[in-house]
Amino acid sequence: FTTFATSVPNFVISLALIFIFGVQLRWFPVTGDGTSFLERVHHLILPALALAAGSLATITRVTRQSMIDNVKADHVEAARS
Repeated sequence: FTTFATSVPNFVISLALIFIFGVQLRWFPVTGDGTSFLERVHHLILPALALAAGSLATITRVTRQSMIDNVKADHVEAARS
């Protein structure tokens, strides 16, 4: 999943999120900017998720590899025993 999320461009993720959560489920608005602070935050959720998807996938891959490397460390094995 992380390789897929890293390789897909942000505009494709944006279109998919708009179609799924804006058009099909109608959870988020697809146009406008809102009038109050909370409405503006509600309008910014989908763009923020689309922009964060690639970075989140990269961070997830690095964190996973670090966890795998650290589980094999000597101090972890000593703590388990």
